[in-house]
Amino acid sequence: MSFPMCAIPDCPRLALRSLGLSSQICPTCNKSYCNIHAETPRFHMCPYRRSEQTFAFQDAVSAEQKHLWLRLTRSQLVKEAEALRPGHACKGPDVYSSWNRSRIFLGGSNVHILLNFDDGVRWVARVRRERHYSPVREVTWLNMLSELATVQTLAAAGVPVPNDFVDGQPKDEEIRRVSSGGQSHLWPVPEIARLDPENIRPRCMKGLAEWYLKLERVTFDKVGSLHFENTIGSSRAVVGPLTSRHPAHPERPWFLGPFNNPQERYLCIIDYILNLIEKGVHNVPATAVQTYLAYREARDLVEGCEEMKTGPFFIKHGEEKGDHFLFDQEWNVTAVIDWEWSYISHKEEVFQAPSFFRHLDFRLKGLNQPSESEQEYAEVFRRLNRPDIADCILFGCRKYQRLEDLLIHDFQFVHCLNAMRRAFTKLPDDHAAAQPNTISAWREAEKRKREGDPVLLRLLTEEAAWEMGQAERDADLHEFHQWEIEVETRTAQLQNRPPCSIDPPSLARSDPLTSFQRLFL
Repeated sequence: MSFPMCAIPDCPRLALRSLGLSSQICPTCNKSYCNIHAETPRFHMCPYRRSEQTFAFQDAVSAEQKHLWLRLTRSQLVKEAEALRPGHACKGPDVYSSWNRSRIFLGGSNVHILLNFDDGVRWVARVRRERHYSPVREVTWLNMLSELATVQTLAAAGVPVPNDFVDGQPKDEEIRRVSSGGQSHLWPVPEIARLDPENIRPRCMKGLAEWYLKLERVTFDKVGSLHFENTIGSSRAVVGPLTSRHPAHPERPWFLGPFNNPQERYLCIIDYILNLIEKGVHNVPATAVQTYLAYREARDLVEGCEEMKTGPFFIKHGEEKGDHFLFDQEWNVTAVIDWEWSYISHKEEVFQAPSFFRHLDFRLKGLNQPSESEQEYAEVFRRLNRPDIADCILFGCRKYQRLEDLLIHDFQFVHCLNAMRRAFTKLPDDHAAAQPNTISAWREAEKRKREGDPVLLRLLTEEAAWEMGQAERDADLHEFHQWEIEVETRTAQLQNRPPCSIDPPSLARSDPLTSFQRLFL
């Protein structure tokens, strides 16, 4: 097996390896492209379509759902669920064909289907999507096994988690029990500040704090992800390679790690991405210089951080968005679900407040100052006589959060990059006035700092060559836009309605995200 090649015939380049939040496969045309062809309209128009792109993506998901229905019918999912609860009838699954309704249960990696039993108990069937981050089935299977090893390890230590299992061999389906007696409920609000501050929010924070104190029972001396030592479910879990959305290697062991400490882990990941940038398989030429400079900055900061070398280490949830917590009616945490991509890391990273505690200005303005919700949450730990965890919430976690925004979410806005430096150097937000206030100024300062870097010089040359071809790409876009207008005009005439306005596409960028990346956001 090797990494995908560019879909353009006779192109010798590897396809892009990282496209923001998603994989290297375009969700509309289901093809992979190299750094040259991904955003060249003549070869790949998907990022620039207006009316067509939305419908094409919806049609692709609809086709996937129809195939999913056939898979579920063949799998006899209801009978499998009933076999786990003898004496109870199960209704389902209910897979919606409507795009708008189906998105409620459609995640980036899995489809979630409600199974209702005759006594009111509800389970969720968790089915891996075929349009997943990795095109390699074994990688998806290893991710699932790592999640299972993590959940079983936590359950053995008394941490409230689901009763997960996988049946024997690699399969497409996994059944997960997420509630008992219909009393658990999912709390999906994006900000904890929206909860009733008198009755609900304090109870919710206390429930979260008590759950994290149970999580603290499980410690490790290495950094990575948990894997079964021998056979599935019948052996102890050990710290192994770091599972992630993208395999780092084209063959086993697929992933990077394990590592001795978080500093070693982050340096390894950053060096890996810098290597991809140098090879031309991480960015189109228009954004390669900016991304290279951002990762070089991150590497310098991580390398100089002695705090990241110390242990012990704890299990960190891979996506703490808030929709992974299940509470009972008293706001006690009954389970925490969705442990895919979980990993072991430093106390400051693990015991941070989940992302729904942060204020909007954390990203909009790059402010590191704790939000009121974070301060209130830290006070809960102080009352529990744990000022050390309160310090993690208020101060220690910010450098890890800024790294995540760069490494996972690809946020390269100037205020986020400035905030990352302040987080590592422990400077207050007031220091932002002394930092570059535009991405152009930041880039020029970084270029001067790295003057003579041979990789940077080559990327600058490739960027200049790419800009010289801008006129040709603009001409292609104009021609395509005229065709879209003509199609819309004829369609409107046939449907006896006025034509819809179609804004002209543009290759101009005001931020580091590529048009191809925006397809996934």
